[in-house]
Amino acid sequence: MLRILSIHALLFVAFLSSSASYASEAIWEVGVVFLGATLPDDYQRDIDRNLLELAALSPNHRFRLSILRDFPERSVFYAVDPASPDLHEWDSLFFEIPHPGIPVPGDLEIWTKDKNGESILRENYLKLFFQRAFSEEESRKILILYGHGHAHDGLEKVSLMELKTLLSKSGIRFDILWLDACFMATVEVAYELRETAHYLIASEEAEFAAGTPFDALQALAESPENVETIGSDLIRRFIESYSYLKSGSQHRVVLSSPATVTLINLEKISSFVDRLAHFSKAVGRFSPEQRASLKQSNIRRRTERGDLADLGSLMRAISTHRLFSEQPEVHRSAREILDLLEVRNWKAGLRVLIQPPIENSLMVFGYENWTRGDQGDLETVERLPASLKPISDFISGPRNLFWPARRVQKRLYVSPFPVDFLSFHIFFADPVTRKAISEPVTYERLSDFSLFISEEENNPIVSSGYTHGTGSQGERYTGLGILDPSLGNANLHYIETDFAKETGWGNL
Repeated sequence: MLRILSIHALLFVAFLSSSASYASEAIWEVGVVFLGATLPDDYQRDIDRNLLELAALSPNHRFRLSILRDFPERSVFYAVDPASPDLHEWDSLFFEIPHPGIPVPGDLEIWTKDKNGESILRENYLKLFFQRAFSEEESRKILILYGHGHAHDGLEKVSLMELKTLLSKSGIRFDILWLDACFMATVEVAYELRETAHYLIASEEAEFAAGTPFDALQALAESPENVETIGSDLIRRFIESYSYLKSGSQHRVVLSSPATVTLINLEKISSFVDRLAHFSKAVGRFSPEQRASLKQSNIRRRTERGDLADLGSLMRAISTHRLFSEQPEVHRSAREILDLLEVRNWKAGLRVLIQPPIENSLMVFGYENWTRGDQGDLETVERLPASLKPISDFISGPRNLFWPARRVQKRLYVSPFPVDFLSFHIFFADPVTRKAISEPVTYERLSDFSLFISEEENNPIVSSGYTHGTGSQGERYTGLGILDPSLGNANLHYIETDFAKETGWGNL
């Protein structure tokens, strides 16, 4: 009898031990909201592809996943639960059903809209979604909003201030808010949403419709504890997914512009904005000469949205220009912001110093073992990096083809790589005879993205990265965008932001 009681006691202790371990594990609840009900068919197909990525995940008791997709006449809610006996056909989640009739476990509900075309970003829809997706009080919470982003103008059909209100009314401060949309990694957006989450993930530049590599979320099933570490890992996985050298799952969509992503600690954004307010006060208002100078250099630091500038590049332009050196406080403030952003630690893409054997000779070049970039390869020739232009002529070379040639006087720095090429080849030709006067030289690309991890305690940027774009165009990102103050075109949405009110940035 004693032996039996002892066995029962051991089993009871083991049960208590496993229960305590289970209770102490971090639970991650992830909600993914796909916006854009009325956007074109191609956009809807991109969402379909993202849903298939999510379908490949394996949630468990430590990683819970809920999805909300917007259609013109309905919203579809799906809470994934592999252990549920309830099965539903997944057809209603898709714009174009890939495999009709597949049963999926969990809760799947269709919410009919009161008004056709109404945005899902309205309080009644989001409130219900948040209640269902984030039911555990002690869980770690990630909200991913996928859609079209417009920087300080907000998301599609929802202003930045409306977005802040909607998220605030949820009563949830998310551990990570991921705005899977274009142009949302700006100081203005981060400051406006500072009370809605602990960390913000967003892109400084236009984002590809492929969006987030959702397979990266599977790591949450292992119950990681540290939110910042998870955020940094998601950043790394995002950038690697668009890398040609890493054979990333989404690299083929990167053709001309870079993929960018930043992890921002929103608890540090207020003190950073104080520094920008100090800078703004020191400037007062740009002189016409200063404004003209900044406009002239704008091409080197602006994003694809023309009214946004990379903040680090903007401060670097101001801190090095003679027109601002006459204002010591402006110059000093710009340098302090640069130091805080750790711009000095950013590693740019490959630059090559070209030194011709004789002055004014022709540098003849091609790519990928002389298989790309010849005169007949118009696709490549039309998107050559700016530093390889102007093309002087096409010279006979390898494979009996004619290759582009650029005249080089004494020496030249070039950033030679379009995003999808990994080797660059040159030889020099005599400018008169057009005959080769040097042996071919090859430059191999060792990396096609930059990844930055902050070492500065007060830097709101935790980590950031970008794939290298076409030459120097891929070397202008330092993690945060901002309205270009030299343009003087702040709209009403901008003037209403907390950032504009507290810094006067729109009136410089």
